[in-house]
Amino acid sequence: KAKEGSIMKKHLRSMLCAVLSGALLLTGCGSTSDFTEEAVLKIDGQEIMKSEYMVHLYTTSMELVSAGGEDVWNMDFEGQTADELVEEHTIRTLQGLVAAKKYAAENGITLTEEKKAEAKTAAEAFLSSVAKEDLNKMGMDQEKMTAVMEDSYLYAEVYQAVSEGYEVSEAEIDAFFTENKDDLMEKFQLLKVNSIVLDDQKAAEEVMEKATAGEDFSALFATYDTIGDVEGQGENGEMTVYRYVLEGQYGLSPDAAVGDVEGPFNMGSTYFILKVAEEIAPDEAEVKRLAGETYRSNMQMLHAEDTMEALANALSAEKIEGVWESLENFH
Repeated sequence: KAKEGSIMKKHLRSMLCAVLSGALLLTGCGSTSDFTEEAVLKIDGQEIMKSEYMVHLYTTSMELVSAGGEDVWNMDFEGQTADELVEEHTIRTLQGLVAAKKYAAENGITLTEEKKAEAKTAAEAFLSSVAKEDLNKMGMDQEKMTAVMEDSYLYAEVYQAVSEGYEVSEAEIDAFFTENKDDLMEKFQLLKVNSIVLDDQKAAEEVMEKATAGEDFSALFATYDTIGDVEGQGENGEMTVYRYVLEGQYGLSPDAAVGDVEGPFNMGSTYFILKVAEEIAPDEAEVKRLAGETYRSNMQMLHAEDTMEALANALSAEKIEGVWESLENFH
């Protein structure tokens, strides 16, 4: 249970460290005439060329900006500057990629032609969307970018193989369910709720005021809802959803009961107002099955993360002096 909890909420630093290079979606062509290709780093004795390092530095930098905004470069990360953090993560990413290739070679894991084609398409996408100035710093072309993408796709294949190779016994699942039964039965409780969907915050707040004041929810739905009844579901935006989904994705209160109206909950450009219509007792066998699937998936993921981290940490990383100091950044 403690291990399962470790995969939940993470602050900005850990958000960055969770990023894998396999998430790259890159693009466009640019001149690399001023770029000098040379080794900048050695991982496990293997030379890492400047272009490969720079593309991962770019991706990590963009992830950091996405998580913390443009001002992130002025932030302190437990005694590290943002640049130091990005550099550290980029090296760790490359250690992971080298470790994955090593594991793949030892275990007969290769990319299918379909995966190679996907990697090539992703490389083309990168080269067509990144600013020319940044591409010049990376010294990237189609051939190099495709190789980088293939390494990322291979990492994903190794991660999946390691994950699927970890067996979770039925005894473990039984123990997990027994220990957490009360909590699981509550989380997997089904709630039938009526909903009003709007695309304007002010209007949503006004409808919420009317609903909490006691105005008829059906009448409010008929007047304000922007979607209407969905085929296969009940009237007045009725839907039946697991409680934990309503709590996690919408923000419904854990103690919401029949008759309660809550909202407006914002999801993108859409606002939801929910009224709990019915609480449906969960089927224990079904809850155990669902909980078992979640538990198995979580344990396999944790095993894969621990294994990949250990493989990467086992590889040495050595900066090549005289070259490393000349590297540029992306801000």
